[in-house]
Amino acid sequence: MTRKVLNFKFLIFFAIIGAFILNSCRHNDKPRRAKTHRSTKVPSKAIPLKTNKDDFYSRGDSISFFELNKTETGKGDTVGFVSLSDINPLPGSLNTPQDSVDRLVLPDLKNKKPEETRYLVLTSKYRKRLLMATGISEADSLFVYDYSNDTLLSFPISSLEAVASLSIYEDATVAKHTALDYQFGFQINKVLLAGLRSSYFGKTFVYIGVSSPFARRQMHPIIWEKIDPKKVPAIELNAENKRVLKEYKFNNAYDFESDGFHYYLQEYLKTDNAYTAKSFRILIINTENEVIYNYLDYETEVSSPAPISVLNDSQNTLEQWTGHLLKNRPPVLVGFDYISFGCDVVPFVDKSNKYISLNCDNRH
Repeated sequence: MTRKVLNFKFLIFFAIIGAFILNSCRHNDKPRRAKTHRSTKVPSKAIPLKTNKDDFYSRGDSISFFELNKTETGKGDTVGFVSLSDINPLPGSLNTPQDSVDRLVLPDLKNKKPEETRYLVLTSKYRKRLLMATGISEADSLFVYDYSNDTLLSFPISSLEAVASLSIYEDATVAKHTALDYQFGFQINKVLLAGLRSSYFGKTFVYIGVSSPFARRQMHPIIWEKIDPKKVPAIELNAENKRVLKEYKFNNAYDFESDGFHYYLQEYLKTDNAYTAKSFRILIINTENEVIYNYLDYETEVSSPAPISVLNDSQNTLEQWTGHLLKNRPPVLVGFDYISFGCDVVPFVDKSNKYISLNCDNRH
């Protein structure tokens, strides 16, 4: 979400309650990504490319997305929930007592039964503080885009209830909770989300702002076609990725074309007892014969490569997508990894190596 400039009222709010800080418990480490390479002409012979020394996660784009998830209200109902906790700094300072913080963002839980603390609809006072802290206006809208079936839903912020949902890692049978135990965000009635393809809201992005940034009907799944391995351009990986690949054996090579880019994928396998791990080397070349991406995606504790879809394979799950997700922006890559810790990113397919960040509140 594009951050708004703090208005005068917001500054007064800060003066009263002190500077906001990001609590370290709210943020997870970013997922590990293989290093990308600067654009270069495809050489006639295999020569190593210089690695990009910049930290991948320092090159974020100005726009960011949120996730749409399911959550239970504590009354047996399931609703759509968009957590703002990744951008919601709690008030106070490092020396502020926790109970003082709680009083500013949560209603009094003292006389509530344990089951009543599972899910809280925020009253006007706490709602205003949440909006002020996140820079969101009642005049904004929340947009949900399902790129798998081109469904775009729009909800005025003023029409959505602000809620505090107890983290799934907290014990709902215990009545004593602090603000750190909750995810703060917006609730959406599941009936209003019926147009989305998946009941688990997969393949969707959420944006909050004045207008929708999403381009329509321009995303498509990546269906790889098996090719002769010799057709993959002879571009070397960096030393670290070469070291990783020593544990794998080459399996197949594939290619795919879209928006003037030629995608190549080399599949490697590593078998340990009864488990087989996969590694995908992905190479993308533009119409000027320049290397846009050259990286190795392999399994770690943080993430693992998502399965690929192959031409004429009835078992395809269509995880990987590409195309113009945003208006007036380059194509993107989506769905290449399953993320265990941290939040995924959506990289642009161009020379900038920039990406769209995803606020997912993936706490553990």
